[in-house]
Amino acid sequence: MSRFTRKLIVFLICTNSMNVLAKKKSVTILIAAKETVQKELLFPARIVPGKLAQVIADYPSIVEKIEVNLGDKVDQSTVLIQLKHSDPLFNERRLKVKSPIEGRIAKIQVSEGSQIGRGEKLLVIAGARGEKILLEVPSKDLSQIHQAQTGTLMMDNESFKVVVKGISPLIDTATGTASAEIAFAADEAKRPSGILGKISLKANSHDGILIPEHAISYQGNNTFIKKVDNDKISKVAVKLGERIRDRVEIAEGIQAGEWVVERASGYLADGVEVEVQNPPKKDEVLDSKENKGI
Repeated sequence: MSRFTRKLIVFLICTNSMNVLAKKKSVTILIAAKETVQKELLFPARIVPGKLAQVIADYPSIVEKIEVNLGDKVDQSTVLIQLKHSDPLFNERRLKVKSPIEGRIAKIQVSEGSQIGRGEKLLVIAGARGEKILLEVPSKDLSQIHQAQTGTLMMDNESFKVVVKGISPLIDTATGTASAEIAFAADEAKRPSGILGKISLKANSHDGILIPEHAISYQGNNTFIKKVDNDKISKVAVKLGERIRDRVEIAEGIQAGEWVVERASGYLADGVEVEVQNPPKKDEVLDSKENKGI
């Protein structure tokens, strides 16, 4: 390799390195904006039927056929059991036992072929209306729950609107919880098919700024975000508030309308100049100014 060629290679390497060093880091930003922040409280819940109907036999008979299974939904007057009168005087007349209410089969107390007497218990139906939803509330959360507070019951990939009906003033010393009773909202027509679920209640509603958790950096016990001001990076200490799924409330440190770095192409030193990949449009800037009260 000639001396000229070696010098040319060194020159090109140096030039490329200088270009790399001179190239600005790129960032994507989000505009801090105020929105409603609500803490979500989750509790295991148990549904208790509001009415249990005990179905009994009116005559001595033989259970010929059971038409339902445990857990089946039934309407009022649905045929539950086919009976055959056991008294020869009635010429083995067939009898149909029908449901007195709408609900679900909670218990079957006979089997096919069994002989039963008058007044013997056949099955139990859990009524479809008037259910109670019971839950236990930890004492630390009691101050955030009140009567008539609305929420959501989640079970079997479905959700149902509910309302807090009452809260016990007594705390169980063994569990550290107080009992609460929840009812389905008046305009909630659907009913769940199971007996166990989760109740979600919203508490501590206020206006605040939420940003993705990955936009926050941690150093010891301190938390920081990086914001862009006049195309330069500024590292700012912040105080965190509520955590809402994958976002965190910034209680102190930034104001609505400021540009917060969400992602960067590399390490960002304080004061370094950057290129914003997603600069806001004019209407977004105006919205952020109104949000900030400018």
